[in-house]
Amino acid sequence: NYIKLFPHELPTSERLAQAGALYYNKNDFTQALKYFKTLLKHFAESPDYEYAHYLTMESYFGKLDYKSCEIVAKRIRLLGGNREFIEKAEQRLAESIFLQAEGLANAEQHTRAGEEYRRVYEEVPKAEFADLALFNAGLEFDKAREFSRAVETYTIIKEKFETSPHYLSALNNMAYDYGELQDYLNAAITFELAAD
Repeated sequence: NYIKLFPHELPTSERLAQAGALYYNKNDFTQALKYFKTLLKHFAESPDYEYAHYLTMESYFGKLDYKSCEIVAKRIRLLGGNREFIEKAEQRLAESIFLQAEGLANAEQHTRAGEEYRRVYEEVPKAEFADLALFNAGLEFDKAREFSRAVETYTIIKEKFETSPHYLSALNNMAYDYGELQDYLNAAITFELAAD
């Protein structure tokens, strides 16, 4: 009622945030988004603006709309502000890209899946599962028989993630990929590195 009676007054933004949060807490993300998006569109000066951005991102993630979640997470990073929100946006960005890649892999779109998995590292290089994303990217490029792209991806693991549990498997796959490319010298060198 307050929103209907006073649609353009600043305290309305607080009511919008409260209404959105109520729906969000009940996992009704579609309704929550309606309120948060209204707040973001009409009340950029509101003290609840950052919070609404954060819960908009979380609502999209709850709806499994990873593309929209990714867009909002990038916007939160650009806006700066609350450090906690930015860190959560980084995490959601990496998770959203990873889950989109997983969907493509399940649909057997191996090249696109490889590109998306690789994008996790490119967008959020410090993501806690960046090494897994790169390894999965290499596997998808292998399935697509794009061996040079697979080698390039496994090379990142070799150079940046020496302590990763996927390190040895990446070296092994890279050596076989060099074999597929008939680059037997590099295949041998990579096998030796794995043995060491």
